[in-house]
Amino acid sequence: MRSIGMRDSVFLTYSFSDIRRVRRLREALWMHGLDVWPAKSLTPGTPSWHAEVNLQLARAMCMVAVLSKNSLLSGWVWNALDYAHQHQLPVLPALVDGDPGHILLVTLEGRDWFDLRWSKNYLREVREMEAVIRRLAQSRVIELEA
Repeated sequence: MRSIGMRDSVFLTYSFSDIRRVRRLREALWMHGLDVWPAKSLTPGTPSWHAEVNLQLARAMCMVAVLSKNSLLSGWVWNALDYAHQHQLPVLPALVDGDPGHILLVTLEGRDWFDLRWSKNYLREVREMEAVIRRLAQSRVIELEA
């Protein structure tokens, strides 16, 4: 089993077409004191990018899947969700556009999801996401102590 220091970050998976929305979410989570990846821009597809993705997936305590019309077309998002499924990494879906019938929400089989489509809900939903992430982190600590 990995140590808590190794599984302490939040991994964001998203379509690069949604980068502006992802930056907003990443900054909001940072403001709540969470370690979120990606923390900087890397060039997708380069050897350093692949190495960093693998390292950060291994460090992640959970994955936030940013769901949009663009994410449906992103092989990267599908691959990351497959990794999470294979490695039992909790996934927190965050819908940024479209409707609640988004195919990835259906694929994730009814897991709780966060509605980031409207500004009026945004801060409340991010606070709820942060609380869920903190509970996940706490349950990992308890699991490691057992």
